[in-house]
Amino acid sequence: MKSINAFVAHSFDEIDEPLISHFLKFFDSLKESMDFNWDHAEKAEAKAVSKKVTEKMEDKNLFIGIITGKEYRIEHTMLKSLWKWHYAPKNLFRIGGSDWIIQESGYALAKGMTLLFLIEEGIHLSAGLQGDLEYILFKRDNPSDSFTKIVELMGSIKGRAKDVVSEVSIPPLPPKKEKVEKEPAEQLQLEQEKEKFFRSWQALYKSILTDKDLPKANKHLKEILVDYGEDLAFPPVYWKSVSSYFKVKAGYAEGLDELKELCAKYPESMKPFQFIADALKELKQYSQAALEYLNASKRVEGMQRIKFIAKAAECYAVENGFEFAIDLLLKEFSDVASQGEINCLYMQLALISKGLKDSRLFEAFAEKALVYFPLDHDLRFSLAYLYAEKGFVASSLFHYDFLRDHRPDGSCLNNIGVAYGNLALKSKSVESYKEAIEKYEETLSMANLSSIHIDVGLLDEAESILKKASEKKEYHKNVDIMRTKIKGIREEEDESKKKLLEETRTERRFLASFAEAYSLPHAIVITGDWESKHGVIPIKVEGKIVSGQIEMGEAPSSNVLASALGMALQSTRKRISLMGKLNNRAVEYQLSIQSIWPSPSLLGAGGKTFKGLMIISTDGQLIEVMENEEPGKASFYEMKKVG
Repeated sequence: MKSINAFVAHSFDEIDEPLISHFLKFFDSLKESMDFNWDHAEKAEAKAVSKKVTEKMEDKNLFIGIITGKEYRIEHTMLKSLWKWHYAPKNLFRIGGSDWIIQESGYALAKGMTLLFLIEEGIHLSAGLQGDLEYILFKRDNPSDSFTKIVELMGSIKGRAKDVVSEVSIPPLPPKKEKVEKEPAEQLQLEQEKEKFFRSWQALYKSILTDKDLPKANKHLKEILVDYGEDLAFPPVYWKSVSSYFKVKAGYAEGLDELKELCAKYPESMKPFQFIADALKELKQYSQAALEYLNASKRVEGMQRIKFIAKAAECYAVENGFEFAIDLLLKEFSDVASQGEINCLYMQLALISKGLKDSRLFEAFAEKALVYFPLDHDLRFSLAYLYAEKGFVASSLFHYDFLRDHRPDGSCLNNIGVAYGNLALKSKSVESYKEAIEKYEETLSMANLSSIHIDVGLLDEAESILKKASEKKEYHKNVDIMRTKIKGIREEEDESKKKLLEETRTERRFLASFAEAYSLPHAIVITGDWESKHGVIPIKVEGKIVSGQIEMGEAPSSNVLASALGMALQSTRKRISLMGKLNNRAVEYQLSIQSIWPSPSLLGAGGKTFKGLMIISTDGQLIEVMENEEPGKASFYEMKKVG
């Protein structure tokens, strides 16, 4: 398989700039998804083939000419004269394209490059070329409609791309040949044939599946067989197979028997085998359907054969025969003759391997299939979704970004927002959600955007978004989940507020009592032993200075570092020291608790220090204590005099 290296020729007129930019952006996106590169001239030259253009074509194997409308043209012989003026009816004029693009394509053709023309609808080309060329029509107001066809042709061209030749001798250009358009009579005949086919097909469908009238269906079938005779495209076996297949879909047992008889009667025809396979698949007899698809594949060649094998593999996979289905497809790589067939195999391998637990195999085949079918949006979305589920968020974002450029919708933009959020690109996440909401009224994005507001406490704003979402006829279930979450947060915060205010009541009451004990004169004696939650502390008072200290044992240490240093696990002791200031019946103090090792060590002493307040009872036998052992949190207890 060769790479595609393209030269893109296009108009440089200002009026065409937005249109051309649309195509060039699309070509850029293909660089990421298939083995494709492109270049173009920076400025249009009013010459047949400028030196700049010929240099840029030297390493290319595909010429893409974007032909846009330039001016109205008419054959000179169709003009009429009035004095010195010439005129003709408007319907005789045609829109002409860029002649210099056609001239450049002549050079490309001489170099052996493949030609692909993208032609604006309504343009008449007065110049013509022979050779390996393709063309696609596009509409100026919606050029992206042509993208799928472009990618399909790219896949076809990729299979026959020639090696790039750096230097070539240029032979004379082939003679020009005007494109032959279908005559009106021929076009009319084609339309009549399409209408005839649709009328025949619909008659069988309605009589069998809608009306359940088999005698009427048989009558229609006889008329169709007479009408078509031995038509090569739609021979008798085709219409008989269609009729029998419709009977299977309608629930008539005889339909399957008729298809079996047709297979026996027309063993060389692929048609009855195809329809019996479709019928068995309809009846969920997947293994039998697979066998018939394989039978059909033996009666055709090329892409049609590969498609039947792919259908057979799909049926085996439905019954959990994934490994067998994959092996069936892998065997075909040694026999396929065209790039299109290889592309089809990779696509089917991706679809089947999706059912395996080994998701990496699906990812591998899907990535390969998307090289050939970059505009298979369903496969790309599935791959992006799986990447996100497995935590490969950046890979997921790449594929969602591609979808946004080529088939944007609310789901895609929402998932891009999720990916941005998981990658900590918060502003981009919000932008993507907003775009999904504004352009597609995506209610899941509304729920996700509201979640961001909820997380930062903007509940009213979140409720406003959710209210808009709930007004939609069908909205995502997460909208109601977010509304319930907001209700729960409000209730929880109200309860937390109530609890916090209740806790401050004890503190405020203590502080008010402390202020009274601090202010009102009162002689008090507190020297003695006091029982506290830290142990019995002997307190003494000298003037207004209050102090106390005690040492007590602690449980043996199991400190890992102590063991590593070879220290015996011995009991440690802690020292509790109190130092404060007495004012009437109030004491402001600081308490220090330190652990003391039995012998000097590298570990040193550890501990903590915090502040507190005391209110001494009027009889000097009880002390109310408020300690701030943890920042911003007060604890309350009582001390009793025990000696």
